[in-house]
Amino acid sequence: MVFRRDMTLFRSFLELLGLCTLVFLFGCSNDNEQQLMVAKSSYRFSEGVVLAADLSKDAAVSAILTADQQVKVWHNHSHKLLAQWKKPQLEEEVFHLALSGDRRFLAAGGHWTVTLLNVEEASVVTSWDVQGFAHSATVSALYVDETGERVLVGMSDGAVLSVNLKSGNALKLDHHKGRVTRLGYDSSGQYAFSGAIDKKLARWHTSTGKVAWQHDFRSRVTTLSFDRASATLFVSDGLTSHWIVDSVDGEKVGELNYFERFRYFRQALFVEQGRYLFTASPKQTMTLWDSVSGDEIKSWNIAAHSINTTVLAMATNETSALVTLSADAVLQVWDYRPFLSL
Repeated sequence: MVFRRDMTLFRSFLELLGLCTLVFLFGCSNDNEQQLMVAKSSYRFSEGVVLAADLSKDAAVSAILTADQQVKVWHNHSHKLLAQWKKPQLEEEVFHLALSGDRRFLAAGGHWTVTLLNVEEASVVTSWDVQGFAHSATVSALYVDETGERVLVGMSDGAVLSVNLKSGNALKLDHHKGRVTRLGYDSSGQYAFSGAIDKKLARWHTSTGKVAWQHDFRSRVTTLSFDRASATLFVSDGLTSHWIVDSVDGEKVGELNYFERFRYFRQALFVEQGRYLFTASPKQTMTLWDSVSGDEIKSWNIAAHSINTTVLAMATNETSALVTLSADAVLQVWDYRPFLSL
């Protein structure tokens, strides 16, 4: 009697387990979380890993620095080579690239020199020497405004150079005490943002250099992205701070629910009027976030041809699709819209 009762209980348990399994499987088959993010298109500009790259804000062109020190600008739709510069045309070895917002100009940064290139004419506009507060300081970050007339240069000793090529004015600022990692302008162009390994993020006036506000993080600033539509910033450090900040007053208005310690982001991009956010990890992982709730919506990997590839630039194109450019010189287009209803 005891054995029969135990067997009955065991069969009931198995039936219940089977029912739960079916419910789980059925739920998963209808769960949008199981949908894959598949690239609409993928194109590799060149073989091998590139040293630096940038995308225009409209995702129309890609700028790539190859391992043999060739700077190339490609049209992303036709894959046509628009302009090219080789070693003799550049002042020194190049490590950084930054496209202007109107994609007419490209800044190329070496250790101690910045060269402005005209993309439309495939020519060299001008070149100038840069120096931090320490003689050994080298260029660590580069950013160009919408028109190509103003350039921000970050140095390895924490110096930030604000250069106006039209007026000839230049500032050397000491807002940081370590290598500058991220730079950018706000929508007015009157203020700039800078982040560094000294754990500081600052907003300052481009004419006077006066600091409007500053935040101290627990670790180095690894990501900085400004959204014009919402006037908000996304900034993250190398530990657990992943903030969304009001760019005007510096107040934190949200943060990502990202609990993996010592995992950080290298790139970020707001979309849909700042309602959603894309982040890129130091390797192949992309993530789509709800910037209001801070919740993760979707994660996936970019195409990888080398073990250490990562996303070097992101932008949205004329159809509002996400475009990524990787260290493998791979351009991929992603339709993220179907996931926004999750």
